Amino acid sequence: MSTRRSQQICSVLQQAVQDVFSKGLQDPRIAGLITVTGVTLNPDLTVARVRISVLPHEKQALTMHGIRSATRHLQHEVASRVSLRKTPRLEFVTDESFKSQAGVLEALNKIKEEPPVPPLPTDPSLDQTEALEATSQEGTCDQS
Repeated sequence: MSTRRSQQICSVLQQAVQDVFSKGLQDPRIAGLITVTGVTLNPDLTVARVRISVLPHEKQALTMHGIRSATRHLQHEVASRVSLRKTPRLEFVTDESFKSQAGVLEALNKIKEEPPVPPLPTDPSLDQTEALEATSQEGTCDQS
């Protein structure tokens, strides 16, 4: 169950971590567009799991390795930006939800680019089944 206090702490931590990333880090492994997509706290508020999305995806593994190596530095920077008696320990994890959303959007774009299926000819004097029979007979050649 998420309490109002934990939601507030999550929001403050997310903003602080995003500020640290926007200022930049000196590690050359940390490259690309880094976005903090969310923060979740455990019930006793001692550990915060920070979900990170890295674009382009080719740099994700190396960037996450650099971020995990710089966790102590990031912990110190975040602690100096928030006013909490005890700052939760930060754990960084990759957020794969954007990758799956990008796959869905790509599939939708492919569908949108496909040529539309031509509508069935409609003759008001024919009912639906007669119209279907008429369209199926148009493509056949009778040799009578």
